[in-house]
Amino acid sequence: MYDERVLIDYYYKLSEDPKNEALKNPRHPRELLLENFFVPFLVTAIKELKCEEMKYFITPELDALVQTFKLPRNSVDCLDFTRLSTDQYLAFRHAFVDQRMFNPTFIANEGQKAMDMILSAICMIMCNRVPKGVVSFRTDSLASKIKLVHAPRGIEVVARTVMEKTAPTAENPKGESEVTIEKNTNEKAIVRILVPKRTMTLSEVNAEENKREEEDKDGASPDKDGDAAKDGDKTGEKTTTEPDAAADDAKAQPAGADAIRSQQVDSRLSRVPSDERIVEQD
Repeated sequence: MYDERVLIDYYYKLSEDPKNEALKNPRHPRELLLENFFVPFLVTAIKELKCEEMKYFITPELDALVQTFKLPRNSVDCLDFTRLSTDQYLAFRHAFVDQRMFNPTFIANEGQKAMDMILSAICMIMCNRVPKGVVSFRTDSLASKIKLVHAPRGIEVVARTVMEKTAPTAENPKGESEVTIEKNTNEKAIVRILVPKRTMTLSEVNAEENKREEEDKDGASPDKDGDAAKDGDKTGEKTTTEPDAAADDAKAQPAGADAIRSQQVDSRLSRVPSDERIVEQD
């Protein structure tokens, strides 16, 4: 993908002057893939993550190994991998990096070198084994950003056999029977999402309707306002000669506006299924 001559030039300059300041930072994407540049890059990237944590599924094979370590749990109720001894860390690193966490997707990945570098750096962060001086900040707090999670209860990733207690009989005096639990992944399912609802009183519904009407009036175009003003000038004489009719219309307007708003509310509610309506009377 990248021209290897970039690396040849880098190592040539490094052999000439190992203390060259220009070689302390990568100058090319190919140089970023060198371990001495990639590890600080990934550690910094995880530190700057916006999400709270990165989760990896722990396979049954990896879980069987971890259970032998008898690790304590940290403040967030997760296994504390920073407490691994040297021998335990080597065994865990072999399973995490070399065996690809026994994850079929990771094992099938053809970018072997890239997978080695990524998983190795993540393993060092999770176990707080990042060498000192690699970055300019403390890395012990980054271990809590990477978590290994188990499958939810009731999900069987692989078929397994367990021994269950039963009532002793003449054929089974020990009271034990072998039960096979089948794998139940890759099954079709329907996911139902419930949208939260807020209970509103009728007065709150009317208040929102009034607010929308006022916004619609405020958003009217200037041309329409100008036309309305002209119409008012033309009909000025008529309105002055009929004060009683205008007063009667003004008195009848509030009741008519309430009726219109009530009709609008009823129209909107008619489009909502009756079992989903939540309206409280004042």
